[in-house]
Amino acid sequence: MALRCLPILEFPNSPDYLHIMKTLILLRHAKSSHANPLQRDKARTLNDRGRSDCSLVAEALAARSLMPDFILCSSAERACETVDLILDGLGKAIEVRHEEELYLAEPATVLAHAQGAPESASTLMLVGHNPGLGALAFAMAGGSAPAKLAAFPTAAVATFLFEAMHWTDLDPTQARLAQFFTPKELKPGD
Repeated sequence: MALRCLPILEFPNSPDYLHIMKTLILLRHAKSSHANPLQRDKARTLNDRGRSDCSLVAEALAARSLMPDFILCSSAERACETVDLILDGLGKAIEVRHEEELYLAEPATVLAHAQGAPESASTLMLVGHNPGLGALAFAMAGGSAPAKLAAFPTAAVATFLFEAMHWTDLDPTQARLAQFFTPKELKPGD
């Protein structure tokens, strides 16, 4: 299967340049079930499409060499299940920290958590929810934002680059959108 991507940036190959780069991967949780109207929102699990989409996203992340060093994840069951399936697909053990505050977080809260990431990580994946995750992605992309970024569908991935030595130095106005893709784009025949 051919994987497609929205190429935005060319990466300099200088080791010095890469040393001062931080990569932030924003991943919205995969499609969840609404089958039980009595179930608490936070307890919703993924449906079949969501689980299938996680496999596609994991394959696309691996094909693009987008391997996080650390993952921050909302404490909602659908976000946790998304991370578990992505990690299974990547076949790599990556430290995950579940954060209660990321559940339905506002953009400023999502950014604050990214800014608090461990310095040992150069690539951070943050798994959360709309509208906060999508609003942050759209704001950081600025003028380079594709129209579909505003919707930020389930299991969508937006990757941003920052010229920063430390996570605390992340400036959303200096973010550069490197990639954005959705599971729908990864499906054969779409």
